[in-house]
Amino acid sequence: MNSIKPVLLVVSFGTTHEDTCRKNIGAIEDALRSAFPNYEIRRAFTSKAVVNKLRGEGVYVDTVSEALTRLVNEGVREAVLQPTHIMPGTEYEMMKADAGAFYGRFDRLSIGKPLLSEESDYDEVQRIVSGFCAEYSDPDTAVVLMGHGTVHNANIGYAKLQRRINAGGRSNIFIGTVEAMPTVHYIRALIRLGDYKRVVMMPFMIVAGDHARNDMAGDGEDSWKSIFEQDGFKVECVLRGLGENAEIRRLFVRHAAAAITE
Repeated sequence: MNSIKPVLLVVSFGTTHEDTCRKNIGAIEDALRSAFPNYEIRRAFTSKAVVNKLRGEGVYVDTVSEALTRLVNEGVREAVLQPTHIMPGTEYEMMKADAGAFYGRFDRLSIGKPLLSEESDYDEVQRIVSGFCAEYSDPDTAVVLMGHGTVHNANIGYAKLQRRINAGGRSNIFIGTVEAMPTVHYIRALIRLGDYKRVVMMPFMIVAGDHARNDMAGDGEDSWKSIFEQDGFKVECVLRGLGENAEIRRLFVRHAAAAITE
């Protein structure tokens, strides 16, 4: 009988910022470790750019293929991959493709779902977002959530979540993306239609990494902060990733549990 523990491989896009990695990705990994003590927790990143930059700094994190190859060589017979991705987009599809090459090399290989996958996930995240934005509910304040965005059709999930948030009674919360739609300029136009005086921005991403620190809160003229300041708004940036939220972590635990028991 194989005495090697099964492995729960936590797959993230990744970040080169150690502090936000620990507060967000590390916190999700800790939550999974507590929920599934019979599993060994391992880490993998899907962004090869992040992986390569970290290696240049002397920090080694496996890609998905490298992590699974390592598990096979160690004699692990059961592996569960739990992504920390927001939506089932390009990075998630790449992870699934990498894992597909290893079917048949484990007795059991299963994959959990990203944060926003089922209808119930949207309802739950809408509730969570409305909760952590509650302190900014005064009529003078608009809350802008910065998502990453993707060319993948999963990008429609941002608009879907926006509709849920609005239906829940929060008309002052706006979701934009860095690399797709809705753009910051689209969100800017919506906010200018209101009577807002302050804009509070925070990342709708697992970590508060480069996008949050530079594209959102940076001092460059094309940062979201600068764009709204140019319109005369008082701007506040909250550099807190979704992984710091305990309820978000519990959703990932729920998805991992479903993958383990499927």
